[in-house]
Amino acid sequence: MSSGKWKSVSPRELAQRLNDTSTSSTEVLVVDCRSLVAFNGLHIRGAIHVNCTGIGRKRLSQGKAKLKDLISSAEGKEKFISGGVGTTFVIYDELSSGPDDCKNPCRPICLVLQTLLKEGKNISVLKGKLD
Repeated sequence: MSSGKWKSVSPRELAQRLNDTSTSSTEVLVVDCRSLVAFNGLHIRGAIHVNCTGIGRKRLSQGKAKLKDLISSAEGKEKFISGGVGTTFVIYDELSSGPDDCKNPCRPICLVLQTLLKEGKNISVLKGKLD
């Protein structure tokens, strides 16, 4: 199922893709758009965290910061920067169940989605909610 320039992916499809030994681990980059507290509590293995709240969100929306500047760890920044043309960015938060939930510009996942679209990235939104 697709919506505009991005697609949705089910948790099962994502797990299969992450566990597929025939694809490079750099072909899928999972981006967690939840709070840092939620990320630190539990997240998808290998995911990077984008701290898109408060001042970070404001700076990103005004074009005063880049998405890579909001990534919480140095390792995450390196993964993001090295994501090449063939990389699919799979984004998720705790509220979204698919791309149709990514239309509210006040939500961090929406801003991350719009930023990745502007950068011409291949994007999928994880279907289902992560609690």
